[in-house]
Amino acid sequence: MSEALPPDLNDDVAPRAGMRETSGRLERALLQASAALWWERVWPTLQGVLIVAALYVGLSWLGVWTLLPGWLSVIAALGILAVALWVASPLVAVRWPGRAEALARIERVSGFSHRPLTALDDRLFDVGDTPQTRAMWALHQRRARAALAALKAGAPRPEAFRRDPYALRALAAMLLVVGFFTANGAHWQRLVPMAPQAGAAPAEPLRIDAWVTPPVYTGR
Repeated sequence: MSEALPPDLNDDVAPRAGMRETSGRLERALLQASAALWWERVWPTLQGVLIVAALYVGLSWLGVWTLLPGWLSVIAALGILAVALWVASPLVAVRWPGRAEALARIERVSGFSHRPLTALDDRLFDVGDTPQTRAMWALHQRRARAALAALKAGAPRPEAFRRDPYALRALAAMLLVVGFFTANGAHWQRLVPMAPQAGAAPAEPLRIDAWVTPPVYTGR
């Protein structure tokens, strides 16, 4: 036969279980919010690095290095590398978001006011501890935990397009597609800038035939 818990312990079991469940739910939301914040800080810079790399690969596949003297192609490649390192430099300063930042994001995305989630980290001072004070404190904590029912961490919204006002990402993608078919099996060789070897056949001139259908309302 199981013995009944004393009244003071029996009343404390449910709140403790609820606090453990609340804590686990909040920690998962904090992890998601921190990851979203981190990605919003990383992706705009990482996009810039990928654009520079795509421009280099696309130009290489188009045979740009075969049209330049060897020394000039090497200098151009080193210049592109320097630009990529300069664009990537902000990544060194990126840090994992703190707990306060993650809480602020959750409250903003969830539409909370008066920062109810910060109340879960509050502690009651022992001074003036009375039954009335404990009752008010328990009500305060219950309201804070009730806010977790509508908890949202939110998907990342890096808005990286704001860092590329000239839409270089579209140009880089176009160069990759056209250059891939232009390289015709020499993809790895064309990535290395070097002077044409003596006696080697000169590279065929690049030619692109394109047909564009004009808009009906202009005819141009």
